[in-house]
Amino acid sequence: MLIGHLGVGLAAKKLDSRIPLWLLLVAAVFVDLINCLFLFTGVETVRVAPGFTKWVPLELVSIPYSHSLAMQALWALVFSAGVIITTQRNKIQHGTKIAVVLGAVVSAHYFCDVLVHVPDMALWPGSVKLGLGLWNYPIISNTIEISIFLGGLFLYLTALDRKGSDGIGLIIAFVVIHISLQLVSGFIPPYTTNVAVVTANLLFTFLFLIALGWLLERKLHKPGK
Repeated sequence: MLIGHLGVGLAAKKLDSRIPLWLLLVAAVFVDLINCLFLFTGVETVRVAPGFTKWVPLELVSIPYSHSLAMQALWALVFSAGVIITTQRNKIQHGTKIAVVLGAVVSAHYFCDVLVHVPDMALWPGSVKLGLGLWNYPIISNTIEISIFLGGLFLYLTALDRKGSDGIGLIIAFVVIHISLQLVSGFIPPYTTNVAVVTANLLFTFLFLIALGWLLERKLHKPGK
């Protein structure tokens, strides 16, 4: 899943509007960022395999340390602990609530992925693997992802103090960029079988979209409100 994860991060703004969007988006793809690190270091294994599913041409051979349910719960605790420590050091109020919201966003990653992945999502390293395999039904999987993203964006915008058409052009551009990336995501990897290149592309995409979220919020934010 790609922009569906980001939709979860956008929606979480409704739970606590003080959390900056860039941090919500980092939480939403945190385990994917960890997965990129593990792929670069050989801890986890992915193979470029055009045709493995009808949409995403990747075989996720072994990703238990980033993507299993138990490990994602651990990563959520690590992320939350980092937030609590940071908020305490900077004397930010309600740090525990912020940490809980961000931890929940990290944990939601597993359940989103189970929808679209073929059975490669372990409950814990070495366990049975789950996955509904909706990547084999591209129209359905893309409709779900785009719907989650648009629903999350709607909730995000309702959490802001905006009036009328404030920033409408930027919002439209934000939507177009995300949906465009979603609709080409199934075609990107086959140009190479080099997993390091594919991983670097994925990492760059996530960092780009996080930066785009930061820019969106910076432009929409009204100082003093």
